[in-house]
Amino acid sequence: MTNAVIGATGRVGRLVVRGLLDDKRPVIAMVRDAARARELFGPDGHLDTGLLTIRPVSLDRPAEVRAALDGAGTVFTAMGSAGLEGNLQRAVIQVAATLPVEQFVRLSVLNTSATSLGINQRAHWDIDFAAEVAGLPYATIRPAIF
Repeated sequence: MTNAVIGATGRVGRLVVRGLLDDKRPVIAMVRDAARARELFGPDGHLDTGLLTIRPVSLDRPAEVRAALDGAGTVFTAMGSAGLEGNLQRAVIQVAATLPVEQFVRLSVLNTSATSLGINQRAHWDIDFAAEVAGLPYATIRPAIF
């Protein structure tokens, strides 16, 4: 199964990509900056294995997201939850819900609810709610510390 990683060049996303590639699992790295992705994943030979596909995409363009997710069975996103990044995650969820995605996995935080005191926790709850309403099979990872 091919795994799409949104935020593939970020702190967490790059570790997810490398872990999947080390396990010989195919990865679609969805990125803003393809040159940065080639810089991160090229030196250790992952670009030469045929397991890594780098797809530059603007997450605010549903047609681009749909094309970039082509062939992905799972989608992992490591993005912020508030402001633009939160809105982009919801946009990706809407597109992914129309595709044969088997699992959508997102990175979150502890103590999320609609009534959480922190704006970040409420924003993460909003994104979970969007995935649930969209009918997308999803899992949320809530690490205690980053």
